[in-house]
Amino acid sequence: MNVTKRQFSPGVVEKVDAIRQEMVSRYEMPLERTTHVHLQCEKILSTQQKPGVVVQCGVWKGASLFAAALFCQNEKIQKQIFGFDTFTGFPNKQIDPHDHPSYFKTLLDSNLITKEHYEKAAIRTKNFTDLAHLTNEHFLDIGEVFDRVAEFENIKLIKGTFAETLPHFQEPIAVLYIDCDIYQGYKEILNNLYDLVVDEGAIVFDEYYSLKYPGARAAVNDFFQDKKGHFEVYTTDDRFERWCFIKSSK
Repeated sequence: MNVTKRQFSPGVVEKVDAIRQEMVSRYEMPLERTTHVHLQCEKILSTQQKPGVVVQCGVWKGASLFAAALFCQNEKIQKQIFGFDTFTGFPNKQIDPHDHPSYFKTLLDSNLITKEHYEKAAIRTKNFTDLAHLTNEHFLDIGEVFDRVAEFENIKLIKGTFAETLPHFQEPIAVLYIDCDIYQGYKEILNNLYDLVVDEGAIVFDEYYSLKYPGARAAVNDFFQDKKGHFEVYTTDDRFERWCFIKSSK
């Protein structure tokens, strides 16, 4: 795996943190719900001169969606943003073995995560027994996402399963942001949208360093074995890793 350690561009963290504070007052969006939004904005900034739209797969209450829209607005970046989601939770009720918290042990034994990552995941999932985050009930409260989207001319929401909606999407993509949690979702997104990502476009993985969803890392590792490009990892002040892949035609 070709991995480059990167730092956020000067001013990006401060600008995004200001947006996060704005979302607290504007949408009553708690700060802890937006700790993940910096890398998507970083890549929107770095690809602003490239053709293509921004696509987000996995919207829920819209934390990262609205952060991206406000960032584009503040930086005067003209990018259409598409958000795909069922808005009713996961389409399949059965838990894929890759998504069960116990799969973190498989990742550790295969040297695909560090011991530190494994130990953090153990704490987060109550020693790999907590499955609440894999139930549809966890995602049924979508807040006022549809009402708030009406405030932005550059956001379009597309409702349905990825299997239903993604095969029909044909726009070139500058930034693909994947925040769908589970193995099958990641596979469907990458299988349907990867070819639409432009050269030097970015694919941002919200759950590659997840402490709850091991299936995301498994799906990414499987898919990118033979893909041209490189991974980038950004480490936040709280030692949390944020990962993306930069596509290359060379």
